[in-house]
Amino acid sequence: MFIYGILQLNSAVQRFFSLRIRSYINRAVQKPIYGVFVGIISSFLAQSSSASNILTIGMVSAGLITFYQSLGLLLGAGIGGAFTAQLIAWKITTIAPIFIVVGFILWLCTHNKKKIFGEMIFYFGLLFFGLGIIELGIGFLKDSPMLMVLLTEARIPIIGVLIGAILAILLQASAIPIGLLVVFAQRGLVDLHSAMPIVLGAFLGTSIDAAEVFAAITSRRGGKRVALANFLIRLITIIIVLIFFHQFLLLLKLIYSQSPYQIAFGNVLLSFVMAAIGLIILKPFSALIKKIIPDGEKSVLMWAEYLDPRYIIQPKIALKNSLKELRRMSEIVQEMFTEATNLNFNFSRSGFKAVEYTELVIDNLQKEILVYLDKVSKQKMTREESSRLLYYSIMVDDIERIADLSLNLAKLGQYQKRYNIDLSQPANDELGDNIRLTRQNIEDAISLFVNPEPTVINKIMEQEVVADDLFVKYRQNHFERFFNGICRAEAGPIFIEILVNLEQISDHCKNIADYWQNLKEQYL
Repeated sequence: MFIYGILQLNSAVQRFFSLRIRSYINRAVQKPIYGVFVGIISSFLAQSSSASNILTIGMVSAGLITFYQSLGLLLGAGIGGAFTAQLIAWKITTIAPIFIVVGFILWLCTHNKKKIFGEMIFYFGLLFFGLGIIELGIGFLKDSPMLMVLLTEARIPIIGVLIGAILAILLQASAIPIGLLVVFAQRGLVDLHSAMPIVLGAFLGTSIDAAEVFAAITSRRGGKRVALANFLIRLITIIIVLIFFHQFLLLLKLIYSQSPYQIAFGNVLLSFVMAAIGLIILKPFSALIKKIIPDGEKSVLMWAEYLDPRYIIQPKIALKNSLKELRRMSEIVQEMFTEATNLNFNFSRSGFKAVEYTELVIDNLQKEILVYLDKVSKQKMTREESSRLLYYSIMVDDIERIADLSLNLAKLGQYQKRYNIDLSQPANDELGDNIRLTRQNIEDAISLFVNPEPTVINKIMEQEVVADDLFVKYRQNHFERFFNGICRAEAGPIFIEILVNLEQISDHCKNIADYWQNLKEQYL
């Protein structure tokens, strides 16, 4: 019940952190010390630093925050997650049923965020209620020779660290073994000397549990940096504490006289030591991580870069800023298209994640640009400015649709990989030709945001006709290959669907060219 409560609480907290709430986090972590406080809160809510760190890995990968900003969150997450054991020492298990009842009522009777918040309270109470049951049923362990041998061996710091790390990795949370140690101490089964090395190991092991490692492996480079930084800063902290281990234990004994409180506060103090070390070495440590995992991909920021709200009252400047953001948005989509089409030939999970993240970026940019243009539309404008605003608003949707279609291509690549569907060499060659034509259409459409040349507009129109003809031709070629036994039956829907998406992307490029042609004929 205890383990189930922690896992379900983690899941509820991750659902609670919507894109809107994560945008607030983006604003709150502009300084590392602010990030520490945000990390404390998010980790305390989840009762797990791992849950908070997985969220951080995702936010860095998605461009919500930078790697440097994430370090404050990591340091704070360690502190917030450490309070689970402290709450156990304070006997919160005795009032756990109150949290269960209140949480269940909110979960049952409310909707949306309040419903999720009620679920969080319910599982918060459940995990401590489970610990209370464990506390009542562990008296027999006093006579367990295996436990006694384990705790005796744990008094040797290195062995204790290994035991703690293994437990945290297996249980996917440091709060579980540390919480159990506090309960054992309350029953007289363990003392500070045996427990503290295990606490150190669990403190390290939580940075390499399966969920966090999987999140790092499937993320972009920024996310991998976060995971590596979390492991290294915890390792550095443990090495320093082990060097001064006896002094560390003496300090805990001076602060508290009872073992449960010593163990619980030892975990909290360990997290504060990590935060202090991290803040002192933050800049060189960040530089070190970037050297270990160098930039290999362009960082895509989630938020608009050019939509300055100060110029909303000046439509001419605001529209220039909107045009810059449109161009940036279209360039992101161009890179997304390239990444997505690569997946049709050489699928990778990290590449697919990158496309998914970019789709999230594009959806957010579309919303920000449209909201910005809506505010500009309420100002007094010339006829030309009104026309530009209208066409820019329409272009945003075309660019976003290209992103949607690119995501479709990535999903088709994922489907091919999952079901081991290989296309024939002639089919791959035809797709390669069609992809090159579509990529050229996207590139030409982007150039119109800088200089709407009539020759480029006409070129896009002509290439769209070519794209339509190729669709018909390649579809017919596929039917002939299928009849001749060259292509597999299950490959047919994939091949046709890829062609459909490519043809539709060219249609949207033509739409953008049409809009620029209309603007040029009227005002340029």
